[in-house]
Amino acid sequence: MNLMTPIETAEYLRVSVNTLYKWNSIGVLQPIKLGGIKYCKEDLDKLIEGRKRKG
Repeated sequence: MNLMTPIETAEYLRVSVNTLYKWNSIGVLQPIKLGGIKYCKEDLDKLIEGRKRKG
């Protein structure tokens, strides 16, 4: 499992950190709380792939 910080995640998804936190609150992303907030790269890739299919 490859974990990323909020800053790394925001850069990877090309969004702001504030957008990540908004997505957390509405359930778009499910962060992992492990010594701070982390995101699983595999989950991010699934999110990206799902959005490509819709668009």
